[in-house]
Amino acid sequence: MLTPDQARVLARDLLEESAEEPTVPMPECIGSYRVRRVIGVGGMGTAYEAEQEHPRRTVALKILNRGIASKSALRRFEHEAEMLAHLQHAGIAQVYEAGTHDDGGGGVPFFAMEYVPGAKNIVEYAEANELTTRQRLELFAKVCDAVHHGHQKGIIHRDLKPANILVGELPSPPSGGGRGAGGEGQPKIIDFGVARATDSDIAVTTMQTDVGRLIGTLQYMSPEQCEGDPHPQNLDTRSDVYSLGVVLYELLCGRLPYEVSSSSIAHAARTIQDEEPTRPSTIIRKLRGNIEVITLKTLEKDREKRYQSAAELAADIRRHLTGQPIEARPPTPWTRGMRWVVKHPIVTTAATCALVAFIAIGLTVGSVWYLGLRPHHVELTDDGREARLVSVAGHILHTWRCDTGQGISFADLVNRPEELGGGKIVLVGYRDCPGDPHTGMLCAFEPRGDLDTPLWTRQIRTDAMPSELIGRNFEGEQFYVSFCWLADVLSGRPGDEIIVAHKHAPYSACAICIYDLEGELLFQCWQDGGVSSCYWMSGPRLLVFAGLDAQTWNLRGRPDVGGYPRVVFAIQPEVGYVSKRWLSSSSNGTDSYLAWIRCVMPPVSSTLFANHAIIAPNQGEDPTRLARLGLYIGNLGQGSISLLLDESGEEIDGERIISDPYNRNPARPDDDSVFELGSIPPLVPPAMSSTEES
Repeated sequence: MLTPDQARVLARDLLEESAEEPTVPMPECIGSYRVRRVIGVGGMGTAYEAEQEHPRRTVALKILNRGIASKSALRRFEHEAEMLAHLQHAGIAQVYEAGTHDDGGGGVPFFAMEYVPGAKNIVEYAEANELTTRQRLELFAKVCDAVHHGHQKGIIHRDLKPANILVGELPSPPSGGGRGAGGEGQPKIIDFGVARATDSDIAVTTMQTDVGRLIGTLQYMSPEQCEGDPHPQNLDTRSDVYSLGVVLYELLCGRLPYEVSSSSIAHAARTIQDEEPTRPSTIIRKLRGNIEVITLKTLEKDREKRYQSAAELAADIRRHLTGQPIEARPPTPWTRGMRWVVKHPIVTTAATCALVAFIAIGLTVGSVWYLGLRPHHVELTDDGREARLVSVAGHILHTWRCDTGQGISFADLVNRPEELGGGKIVLVGYRDCPGDPHTGMLCAFEPRGDLDTPLWTRQIRTDAMPSELIGRNFEGEQFYVSFCWLADVLSGRPGDEIIVAHKHAPYSACAICIYDLEGELLFQCWQDGGVSSCYWMSGPRLLVFAGLDAQTWNLRGRPDVGGYPRVVFAIQPEVGYVSKRWLSSSSNGTDSYLAWIRCVMPPVSSTLFANHAIIAPNQGEDPTRLARLGLYIGNLGQGSISLLLDESGEEIDGERIISDPYNRNPARPDDDSVFELGSIPPLVPPAMSSTEES
């Protein structure tokens, strides 16, 4: 903070420096230099563009103003010329000669220095050439290099500002290049004449300076310069680092970090000493990050927290430009670790290899362990004796076995919807397995739990059978799972449903049941003859079955047909519908769930065809509203006829497919057209229609 006396000294000195100079005619010659024009007027003197004869070159001449040529000013001028003559750097204007010019009123000191053609100060140059942020930083790093060179020679500039950092105009870019394409301009620092050296012999000279005199421009002064310290030797190179920070701020943001142009001198000095600069990112958002950190570190009021040299500042800028971590930001543990890695490559490589090997072994062991335990699928052996739960790695996790041939009819690993608890369950459908506690049941197992104890089991209850079967002393335990299939057939219910055919052994009675994955019974009807296959027509929402049916013919007076007739029927199941009636008796319209039923004609076909099945339509046929009925002679490889059915159960003409093996089979009929789908024949005699239903 400035004391009142220091503020008065500062005001006096600035007024002296900015006072209007007496008008002096431009001389024609100064020494051996021919003067061309005035290129600048400052508080200490006037600068001219001039031509030197030997060697012939353009130079800049600086001559001290006579009106302020006090002894102290002369000493500063002589010191500037002497010190600059020892500075040899591309970024510092070179001094060629120093001398005295007789203008008729006595000797006036001058010096000749390197002329920068078309020179603009660094900020004006950047704007005129539309330099990018990266190009401005590259240019500024060169300024830091030059300042550091001066510091190494024992010189503190003390008046770094854009006006003292000149950049000459670049030559026109090649064809196709635009303005701003070149960020390669070479800056030149001038006016080290206000510098104070750190050498002891130079300090004697500075002691002669007026007490408290501040040399420089206020906006670019460091907080310690603004204190008006009467001992300028207390200033060091970090004061120049601060001034460089102000120049960098203006170069990037287009304005100064403090607005002091309209303030009083005392108020401006207090602002620089006490207030924090405006963050660059609040002016230009893209400066957030490293650039802002670097800039604010140069403007630290405590010089111990600034960069300790211009070289450190330049190095951090170049680290940012090359994508390396900057020093300005306190290093994180990760950053420190990475630096250690770079310094110890051999140890790091060995440790990394060991770590990678350890991780690889760990991942391998863990993966094998995990994949060896994770259930992947359930496979059913061809003989139907075993269902095996297999892991992702192919390990058999558990086996369900029935020693009776074809004892297990169905097995699958099923995803359970979140509404029903999520996860997976294993479904196993048993036929007649003597001695097995699960014989005849549909069982659900938890794959990660007890694989011998089911979560739930389902079997036909005796009281759920038609009265005719109860009267014949049938029991629910005599039914087994002959067929099982999964599909999402009931709207409004989560996940797939389980369609199950519970068949009596050895009679023809069969119950078609639909369960959800929690085992809840959602639908049930009865059909006399069993089913062998099923297909879901999602368009009309029909379950289409292929099977046998004794009721269809026996109740209509045709018991002697050489086997149970083959039928195809479709149901539209309703949630909560549980019937005890035979499906064939529903043809009178008493049950709304039956959509249609068709018989494979003629009846003797039952003795010819070994099997029939309802299957998906061929490619190009609508799978949501069409299905195919396959009729197979003998074994499946001995030939077949497939009929394309619509959602009403009618065959679509012209779409019948006859296999070549069928045509070659001598047991086939001469005319395949005899096979068709017919309606249920009428009752014979009519009196039999009074058969009881329950």
